[in-house]
Amino acid sequence: MAHYAFASGLVGQDGDAIGVRELATADELSKHHRVTIITDLALREEMCERYAGNDAVELIYVPFPGPGAPTGYHGRRHLWSMRVYRAIRALCERDAPDLIQFSDYGGEATCTLQARRTGDPLLASTPVAVSLATSWEMADVLDNFIPDELERRATYALEHYSLRYADLLVHSSDAVLETYRSFYGADQLAPAFRYPAFASTADAAPLPPFERRAPDSPLRMLYAGRLEYRKGISDLVRALAFSRLDDWTLTICGADTPTASLGASMREVLGDAADGDARIEFVPRRDHGELMKLIDEHDVLISPSPWESGPMVALEALARNRPVLATPAGGHLDFAIEGQSGMLAEGIGPEALAALVERAVRQRESLRELSARGAPRQRFDELTDAATFEQQFADAAAFTAPDKPTSRDPLVTVVIPYFEMSEFVESTLESVLAQTYPNIETLIVRDGSFAPGDAVLDRLAEHPRVRVLSKLNGGVGSARNFGALHADGKYVMILDADNQLHPEFVDRAVRGFELDPETAYITSILKLINPDGTPHAEYPVSAMIGNFPAYVEEKNCCGDAMAMVRRSVFDAGHRYAEDIGTEEDREFYLGLRAAGRFGHAVPEPMLEYRVRGDSMARTLTREGELRMPGELAARRRRRTVRWMT
Repeated sequence: MAHYAFASGLVGQDGDAIGVRELATADELSKHHRVTIITDLALREEMCERYAGNDAVELIYVPFPGPGAPTGYHGRRHLWSMRVYRAIRALCERDAPDLIQFSDYGGEATCTLQARRTGDPLLASTPVAVSLATSWEMADVLDNFIPDELERRATYALEHYSLRYADLLVHSSDAVLETYRSFYGADQLAPAFRYPAFASTADAAPLPPFERRAPDSPLRMLYAGRLEYRKGISDLVRALAFSRLDDWTLTICGADTPTASLGASMREVLGDAADGDARIEFVPRRDHGELMKLIDEHDVLISPSPWESGPMVALEALARNRPVLATPAGGHLDFAIEGQSGMLAEGIGPEALAALVERAVRQRESLRELSARGAPRQRFDELTDAATFEQQFADAAAFTAPDKPTSRDPLVTVVIPYFEMSEFVESTLESVLAQTYPNIETLIVRDGSFAPGDAVLDRLAEHPRVRVLSKLNGGVGSARNFGALHADGKYVMILDADNQLHPEFVDRAVRGFELDPETAYITSILKLINPDGTPHAEYPVSAMIGNFPAYVEEKNCCGDAMAMVRRSVFDAGHRYAEDIGTEEDREFYLGLRAAGRFGHAVPEPMLEYRVRGDSMARTLTREGELRMPGELAARRRRRTVRWMT
């Protein structure tokens, strides 16, 4: 008996709970396996009722962040991802799943994948899959509006991270995968695995005999779903509003959304387009049972979306033995098969939909004959065969390669740039000497600092694992470069003289490097502390993601200078800037990004950043903070130009 965990689609764009598809998957697998569902605390009553008496399902509740909650994080979705990761980590401590599956929507897998990429031992044997369900970024593009909000761009970045660094992407059709490759880039996606069978919440009991309608009766079409631009409903109404055919009716059932042009009500815009056409009827959104009855009352379901991953309402229609009319997009190709379960348009948009409806009206008796012989329901049975689905899911769980063991304790060199930090450097060195990792050398780089208190370095140099190197004053970037180039270690840990390491950070980072040879650097969430070492009250943490997200140009999510870097990065010529007064670490990470070299952040506070009165966090003015991205952008652009010939 396997153990699967689901934390996907938990909080949908329209406020719905865990996605219908994920719930259906959990339901099906719980018949023969143990299942854990991690979901929003607000859904406790609903989920308890759903799984009452099902001992195979464990429910774990996590509160979704409220307004104002993401202090130190890159938006509420980032904080939600962190809370889900903590719940998963607690689960793994007592009962590690054989597979954890997320949806891509909102980037919920990000923090769990950060932990996998940075060697979390609790997740060493648990692969993380991300299902291609439609990302928030794709939905916004399809809805014709990308909000100019940093938090939204941060959410897009979380989604992109999860799609790139998942152990496995799972999808139901090659057309779905190709769409993702087109949208994100084929080289920006993790390995993919297709399992075309579906789980469904539809009632699989035998249906009553099909009631044949009069041959000359109009073709009764049903649209069921949100009244949303990306669902193609406006294209459908535009296609039909001026149709010269009379032998059809269209029922539109779904909740309104503000996705019409300029954020207007889609319901109002559709009503204006229909202009009182008696053939088009709007009905309110129905619950599941009522929707099934509504499907039974119609000849076909129509899905006009320009793109769909796996439209579950189409699967529900097949379960009710009704054909599907659809665009040739994504998951539609599995549902609307000519001569068996429906018809496909020749393209997307109003003209293609108009031609599809005209063909369906002229061949309505053929569509009804499909239902009469049970062909749509037969297609549903093929798509949802329980044995096939369970085997394919098990194959997906076994698809990922096991983690490789780390090599024998490669040498790590800790580089501590030093300039008049006598008050803190001993504490910093103590955090290095307290590391659980055994093979460490420490270089303290005296950057032209000869104040009376600096005599502490002479005493520290007496330790057998510590060397003190001296150089002319050149600034912190210069001192870091000097130390890195004198390091003997395979990995170089950059640590400012007033900051501290968690005892297990070096061990954790080495494990992450050894598991993924492509990782350029590893940092972590920063724990902010006061000069006396107590937690900072206003900003207790500063969460980092790495230099992969595109929005690092606007907001620093790369990490602090405290990070372990592959020595090969410095050997390749990468250096900290020596001619800027601040953010030389961010400039360093952005240079790596431009070279296609990426780092990751441990999603736990394993690095302590001391906030002093003269530290960067305190002295950078608002004007300087706004100016800094422009300065860094100019430096990067300047390096790409040959200024002399």
